[in-house]
Amino acid sequence: MADEDYSEYLAKLEELGLSPYEAKAYLGLIRGGEITAIQVSEISGVPKTRVYDVLMTLERKGFCQSHPGKVTKYLAISPDIALKGYLETMKQQLSETITRREVTANFLMEKLKEIGGQYAREAPTGEYVWVLKDPNAIAASYADTARAAEVEILTLEKSPYAPSEVQYFATFEALEKGVKVRSIYQSDPESLNPKIIQLVKILHRKGGDIRFIENVPSKFALFDDKEVWLALEDPLSLRRDFVALVIKHLGAVRPFKELFEKLYAEAVPFEQMERLF
Repeated sequence: MADEDYSEYLAKLEELGLSPYEAKAYLGLIRGGEITAIQVSEISGVPKTRVYDVLMTLERKGFCQSHPGKVTKYLAISPDIALKGYLETMKQQLSETITRREVTANFLMEKLKEIGGQYAREAPTGEYVWVLKDPNAIAASYADTARAAEVEILTLEKSPYAPSEVQYFATFEALEKGVKVRSIYQSDPESLNPKIIQLVKILHRKGGDIRFIENVPSKFALFDDKEVWLALEDPLSLRRDFVALVIKHLGAVRPFKELFEKLYAEAVPFEQMERLF
């Protein structure tokens, strides 16, 4: 693939779930037509020692067909057919996984309570500050809060970004029900990886007001001027993990809102930055 830059296509195929070798082999097949495994290796750069098992996996996933003969040849399945079929398979697998986990969670919710003990289910009455440490708990709780928003969600974003996309999907749902969403991202190109850029583009397309600024002092989210989520690096973690400090108190929310509005006024609108993506 030296004669042309296919890095964007490779990155997108990997984003869909193909391995780097699978993405290279599929592009090689698209370019080469009906070719042998050795030719796929030569066109794509997939090592000859790996190309056969990679092609077998691609065929199993519906991206190519093998045509046996004196020398087996391989032919790419048309992208509109292969990708649609692959997405449908992924949707089915995700649906089945979610269903199984819901059944398991419901079982555990009932059975584990029978063991006994006391539980911190929510912030007790009168409590307005608490900390979430587990990444999955942070993602799920943030998503619930975003879905429950009624008026506005404000976020100040910078690297490292949350590893889960759950927060974004919940924000998309909030936009669809009429909640106003404004977000400010750090404009440093190195912090805006392809995955985040793609999610930001979707957020903008769905009606989110996106702006960029050179220096983002902190990471936080405000919900309906009632609740602030502040991301803080865990000083005890060796992997730069973050904890979420959640505050439900008007006195605490107000200064964050004032900081956001100040930065928002200085930030560059999405339309002026889009060409850089």
